[in-house]
Amino acid sequence: MITVSLYASSNLNTPSFTTSTMLHVDGTATIPIPSTLGGSSYYVVVKHRNSMETWSKNLVLFTGSTVTFDFTAP
Repeated sequence: MITVSLYASSNLNTPSFTTSTMLHVDGTATIPIPSTLGGSSYYVVVKHRNSMETWSKNLVLFTGSTVTFDFTAP
């Protein structure tokens, strides 16, 4: 299980959204995001009990029904 949180740039102390989900063996995870967060940009934060908390370098824009984010991209 991983915990995924979304942080608005205006408030990096409190997440706008947090959920837990399974991380698949291929490194992907599916997370339902509330429609109220659509059209805005957030930092994506991933936590796992055995690893360091990881933040996206840039804000990620949440539009449409699917957002794909790759933590391995430069």
